[in-house]
Parts: sequence; C-alpha cells; structure tokens
Amino acid sequence: MAGDNLGTSDFGFGDVAATCSALSVTSPLGTPCRDHYRNTLSTRLDSAAAQLGSALQLIHARAPQARVLVVGYPAVLPDDPEQCLGRMPVTMGDIAFLRAVLGELNDTVAATAHAGNATYVDTLTPTRGHDSCSSSPWTEGLLPTSPTLPLHPNATGERAMAGAVLRALGR
Repeated sequence: MAGDNLGTSDFGFGDVAATCSALSVTSPLGTPCRDHYRNTLSTRLDSAAAQLGSALQLIHARAPQARVLVVGYPAVLPDDPEQCLGRMPVTMGDIAFLRAVLGELNDTVAATAHAGNATYVDTLTPTRGHDSCSSSPWTEGLLPTSPTLPLHPNATGERAMAGAVLRALGR
C-alpha cells in the first residue's frame, strides 16, 4: 500500500480537468463543465471515499499498531477564479466549480481518514497562494513548466507538502 495513491486518481480529477478544458470553447462565458458533470461527480466522490475507507481498514487489519496518515490535496486553484484568467483554459465559472469540487474532495478525504482511524494531513493551507494560477506556483497548471504532471505539485510544492507530513508526525 505504501506507494498507492488513492483519491484524485480514483476520483478522476485529471480527466475532469481535461474535459473542462475541452468544454470551455463551447461556452466561454458559461459553466459547461459544471453542466456536463452536474449529477456524476458525487457518485465518483462516494466511490473514491469507499475505496479509501476500505484501504484504511485493510491497513489497520494487517498492521494494527501502524500510525496511518492520509495526505490531503494542495492548493490547485485559487480562491479567486479571476486569477486564472489567461492562465488556465477553463471558464471562470468552471474554475470556481472545480475549486469547490477539490474542496469537497479534501473534506471527504479528511472525514474518511478520521472515520478510518487515520491522521489527516492538511496540505491545502501551507500551499495556499501558490496554486497553478499564481505568479509563484507550487502546483503546475494543465501545461506544466517544470518536470511534473499537469495539476500536480512541483518540487517546491512537494517540499511544502512533505513539511506538513513531518509536522503531523511531530518532527
């Protein structure tokens, strides 16, 4: 389990972001992404939470004395969608929608971690202000400028997230 990534990979956030980017040309001033995913993302979120919960049960069954940490997701998008204007190929309305989806995902991961006797590590707070649309991004945009995947932390973002994990471990 140590290298497994549960959460947005299971949730399919990369797919959602790519679809939102493609849909933005169909309604540049609207919310084509939100409209497209209107009733399906909650099902994906429930499924990802169930998979995480099952994984936590399995970990505790196999290693009852283990201290388990579940790491949340960093600031991918800003609080103010207008900061992404010209930086992200998604409509402003859909930037707000995606930001809300990521917030709900983090909330669900935190609740699932707590219910599964694991420690939730908040990485949103220490990375806030360094989202993919900021002038100093620690999370890359859809077209990365550093060696990482789209919408993933770059080296600086990974260091900030590692710091949050170390603090949670009391180090």
